[in-house]
Amino acid sequence: MQRKLLIGYVFANRRYLRKVQQWSERGKIGDFQVDIIPMDAEDYLDENGHIDPANLIAAMPSMDLTLILVGDDNTTHPWLAFESAAEKLSCKRYVMRIPYTTGPIPTEFNSLRTVAYNPNAIDKLLRIQDEISTPTEVG
Repeated sequence: MQRKLLIGYVFANRRYLRKVQQWSERGKIGDFQVDIIPMDAEDYLDENGHIDPANLIAAMPSMDLTLILVGDDNTTHPWLAFESAAEKLSCKRYVMRIPYTTGPIPTEFNSLRTVAYNPNAIDKLLRIQDEISTPTEVG
C-alpha cells in the first residue's frame, strides 16, 4: 500500500532525512511503500529555489503523515512557518527527535506527539492511520 510522508527538517540535519529515505527504499517501514517527501522537494520550490508556501500548503492534505525532525538547532526550524496552516488543515503531524540531541522543541510543536527516530515508529504510525481510516461495517 502506497503512503506519502512529508518531512520537515532543518537543512543541517539533512543526513537524518536521508536515513529515513533509506529506510523506505530498503523496505524497513513495515509492509508499506512509503514515498518520503522533504518539505523542500522540487515541487514545492519557487523559481528562486525557496519553498513556495502556497505549493507546500496545497500539498499537505494529500500527505498521510508529516514528521518534523528536531535536533539541536530548532529555533529557526523551517516548519515553524507552516505549523499554523497544518493545524488548520488537521494534518497528522508528529515530532521525531534526532538521536543524541537535546535542543528544545519549539513551543509551536508542544501539542504534537513525539515519536522515536526509527522505522518501527513510522510503521506503527501508518498502521494506526489505517485502523482509524478503515471504515468498519455496522451490522
